[in-house]
Amino acid sequence: MKLSHLILVPLLLQAALADVRLPAIFSDHMVLERGDRVPVWGSADPNESIAIDIAGQRQTGRADEKGWWRIDLDLSKAGHGPYELLVEGKSRRVISDVLIGEVWLASGQSNMTFPLEADADAATAIAESANPQIRMFAVEKAFGENPLDEVSGTWVVSSPETSGKFSAVAYYFARRVQGQLGVPVGVIHASWGGSNAEAWLSGEALDSDENLKLSSMKYREKFAQRKQESKKFAAAMEQWMRESGRPEQPTSEPDRFAGDEISGEGWVSFQVPPGGLLGEIPANGVIWFRREVDLPPDLLKQNFRVDFKDTGGVETVYWNGSEVLNVSYAEHPGKDVPRRAYIPMHKLRSGKNILAIRVFAPGRPATLPGISGESLPLDGRWQAKTETILPSLDPASLASIPQPPGPSMSPKGMPGYLFNGMIRPLIPYALTGAIWYQGESNAKRAAQYRTTLPLLIRDWRARWGQGDFPFIICQLANHLEKKDAPQESAWSELRGAQADAAKLPNCDLAVLIDQGEANDIHPRNKKIAGDRVAAIALARNYGADLPFSGPVYRSMRVEGDKIRLSFDHAAGGLVAAEIPATHILKSIINQTAPLARHSPASELEGFQICGQDRRWVWADARIDGNGVLVWSPDVPQPSAVRYAWADNPTCNLFNSAGLPAGPFRTDSFPLSTKDVKY
Repeated sequence: MKLSHLILVPLLLQAALADVRLPAIFSDHMVLERGDRVPVWGSADPNESIAIDIAGQRQTGRADEKGWWRIDLDLSKAGHGPYELLVEGKSRRVISDVLIGEVWLASGQSNMTFPLEADADAATAIAESANPQIRMFAVEKAFGENPLDEVSGTWVVSSPETSGKFSAVAYYFARRVQGQLGVPVGVIHASWGGSNAEAWLSGEALDSDENLKLSSMKYREKFAQRKQESKKFAAAMEQWMRESGRPEQPTSEPDRFAGDEISGEGWVSFQVPPGGLLGEIPANGVIWFRREVDLPPDLLKQNFRVDFKDTGGVETVYWNGSEVLNVSYAEHPGKDVPRRAYIPMHKLRSGKNILAIRVFAPGRPATLPGISGESLPLDGRWQAKTETILPSLDPASLASIPQPPGPSMSPKGMPGYLFNGMIRPLIPYALTGAIWYQGESNAKRAAQYRTTLPLLIRDWRARWGQGDFPFIICQLANHLEKKDAPQESAWSELRGAQADAAKLPNCDLAVLIDQGEANDIHPRNKKIAGDRVAAIALARNYGADLPFSGPVYRSMRVEGDKIRLSFDHAAGGLVAAEIPATHILKSIINQTAPLARHSPASELEGFQICGQDRRWVWADARIDGNGVLVWSPDVPQPSAVRYAWADNPTCNLFNSAGLPAGPFRTDSFPLSTKDVKY
């Protein structure tokens, strides 16, 4: 190295050490909370003096011995902006286009992740989304065994060019709040599809409950063990391939196999399933599988998913010539574990698309035993072609092929991992409140969710140190098939747990029992969800005079052979909404089915009643004044009532504001999920 370079290196290091560093969330286009204690923090040299200027005020502080600093601002009387946020130490940082308004955290799983571009009204909503007063910071997916210091992401201003990627629920929420209050609204969006609630809890919160603590320890031990098994398998496979003379060669020209227009020479037609090639294609080597996929326009409104079974090797998946999934031996999902490829909306096109799967099968025979797409079958006739042929293996080599470990564990299910990676680094960014849409992944252990969700709410509030900030829960929508007879329902028990958690101070519940779809876990009308959450925030947190809740069960009284139910939030009177002739199976493909009535002569649907024998039957029900009378000739001495207590209930109790009553039960019988633990 030259002498000049040796001199330059320490100078660069010194300059780097002197730089004032801010987390990514403090960046251009950010929204700061209009509160009296708004933290700004970062790092600098140990004991370095720091000054912050914004909205005509200047605050100073000093980094500690480790270089960490925090300065609290009082923005309660500041205007909306935009402003520059100036941070000065030994270096100078300027954050531009900063607004001051309301900041909400939106978190959960895939129904919170669900993008605006996939919404039922996406075209109109996106076209009308130009609003510099609405901004969103999407936290990039991250996880950690231990708490991370920072998240990745950028603040994005709402516009037709950007809003399609916003969380749909969060966008509609922000749009209504911003429109009614006339103030900037910033949403920090931190969600992960398929995640369970335990992944969003801190380690300390998990340890505070004995069952969660024991389960967390077991999961962490299994995760660590699986990581070691994966490393051993990858190393063993690499050695085996090297000793067997069959290292993988990357494809230099994928368009020859995955492109739109290719020669048909050498391609062999075969049927999936069963997927076997009957000797026409060599068992080992690099094998390509390919077919056309004809997409109707309706399926272009959301990301497309392709699921396929173990091919005997490792795969690279191409969609219209672009790589969308790469499975390597270093990150092998596990023996016989299905693969899943997600194709983003912008790669989809109406009509002809090309799906191609490249399989490197050095030992086990290559095959395509089964494959399916989102709302679209992908079995039938496929084409196969060999890119590279590997010689047959002798019996000893075949017997020595390393076997992959069992199924891998996803970080989105690991206790505390998403809190560590996506929530802890946000603290103490000043918030107005939080929106939570999660629970599908916890339905099988719904009874335990009565512990988990309140624990999460208390944990987050304690860590932010802002008191009992608003926490609005999106209750799970109706989903799965409709049942002919009353029966226990894990989804109902999960909704009940959500309703119980909403009884905590400053917590509320957005009921969505009328918005779901039988065959799609992601209801596409997210405007209803966002508007209902916004109505709660506007009424409960901002003092707006508007209805924000449907009827809420208050009490019951037995009157002879009937049970009288009383409700809060009647909002001008109870209403029996019209029951449609059909119900939605999957709206994205306009799939519906006839709706069978359980109590065809009844004014209200969705009620069940039982006596001391606890045998539930469908009940007749009618509105009587400010209450509801429920009865059945089969239950002359009733003792309890349930309403909308099913995975996908038919129910029609609303108030005059058009808001639905949520599922409830008057009994305290043991829950069907009481013994299922994390």
